[in-house]
Amino acid sequence: GFAIVQWANISPNAVGTAYAYGGSGGADPGNGSGDRWGDTMSVRGAGVNTQILLGSGSANVVLFTTTDGNTYTPTLITVTNLPSGTTAPFSSGIAFGAGNTFWAKGGHNYDLREVAFDPVAATGTVIQDFSAGTQVPNDLPGLSVDVTNNILAGVCLNDSPNDMQLYLLSGNSNAPSLFHQAFFAASNANAQDNAVTVLKGGLGFGLDVNNGLVAIRYSTPPAPGVTLTSVAYAPGNVTINWNNIFIGHGYQVQYKNALLDPSWTNIGSPVTTTNTTASFNDMTSTGATRFYRVVTQ
Repeated sequence: GFAIVQWANISPNAVGTAYAYGGSGGADPGNGSGDRWGDTMSVRGAGVNTQILLGSGSANVVLFTTTDGNTYTPTLITVTNLPSGTTAPFSSGIAFGAGNTFWAKGGHNYDLREVAFDPVAATGTVIQDFSAGTQVPNDLPGLSVDVTNNILAGVCLNDSPNDMQLYLLSGNSNAPSLFHQAFFAASNANAQDNAVTVLKGGLGFGLDVNNGLVAIRYSTPPAPGVTLTSVAYAPGNVTINWNNIFIGHGYQVQYKNALLDPSWTNIGSPVTTTNTTASFNDMTSTGATRFYRVVTQ
């Protein structure tokens, strides 16, 4: 049985004072599904706005909500568009994303998925799927997400020693981009792939069972570069188009009149991207030769 226990404080000698769900024997939040619950979870909000999300040993997830901040009610979320035969896609890591979304990963060889869910209809839909072993590590349990900065963390069990890894999320179908990692001091077996990470306000913490803790400071890295797709000339106007790898970042268009010029010159203000493509109009062109580039901010 699964239980949520309430503590009055976090002092070393504190004891549980009440059950917010499940009672002393626990209960099955899966409405009789019989799944294993509690290996991975995510919590957000406070008071009556608190939500608790649980992954399971099957394809089910549960969302706990509360009307008083003291007792919790589970809702079983069914994800409707998983590939046939997918058995435990959310068992090793689950984390709330922006709005009614979550990120999740199962054990070895399971893809990293972003799921949009409807808490009223109790259904979920996979909206992004990143392949294990090529786009993300095979084993990346203990997920957490910094929603404000579009950063995802997990513990990579494929590296030796294991490490806590930070990825910049693209906001589109491009794979997350690894930009920081911190290795654990020990290198022991973690037989059940149990791990936890937390990201909040520029501080990150990772727990790798049997291998201890790491603590890091982090900040949002610049987005990876872009690919120019076309430069179109018309009298008094040059249109520069490019493909974005990551949405929501600023890109500055620059030019030179000759490749041997010692520096690049900015044109206008940075363009903040909202889609997978972007463009900029250079209205200062006089028809002379210009060389362009787009740099990340």
